[in-house]
Amino acid sequence: MAKLDFKKDLLPFLIATIGEFIALHFWLTYLELGQFVLANILLWVGFGIERGSVAYWLKTVYHKNSGINSKQVPIWKQILGWTFITFTEIVIWVIWYKSIGLLGHVGAGIVLYVLMLVEHSGEMAVVKEKSIWIYTKAFKTHFYTLMETLGAVGWMYFHTNDQPIIGIACLIIGLSIEHIIQGGGLKED
Repeated sequence: MAKLDFKKDLLPFLIATIGEFIALHFWLTYLELGQFVLANILLWVGFGIERGSVAYWLKTVYHKNSGINSKQVPIWKQILGWTFITFTEIVIWVIWYKSIGLLGHVGAGIVLYVLMLVEHSGEMAVVKEKSIWIYTKAFKTHFYTLMETLGAVGWMYFHTNDQPIIGIACLIIGLSIEHIIQGGGLKED
């Protein structure tokens, strides 16, 4: 097993996971306080931190000359690509949150899973310059998407049942597993 380098391997993973957790946690907190604008600003900032750490990770460690971070891709296209990926994920989380009241935790979880599977597959396809169908059918993509979904469903279930610490633990565990597995898939073939 290869030795992990803190700065190149672990730090970007930690920043991505903490960034996404903070985004989702404070987004929910401020949504419940009725502060929609602040909630969504915090969601964008947190996901921006997550995407920035992934972009740094790809550029410095794994894909120096390929995919969305390639030197052949103008910086404005890279920014536009990462912004689009971030936007789609934010829309997915909003759809999931809104669907909980209509479909319950399990039904909304299914919606989140399907939408995240498409988003994760598309994201990997763009980054790796491969067909989206490779990732849509891959067990690994299904598994880390399921882990993120279960973490989110557990988070919201325990949050709404006055057990927020257990909910937070679910979300952190789900996001961590997702990022470990998806991050491993970002390495060059």
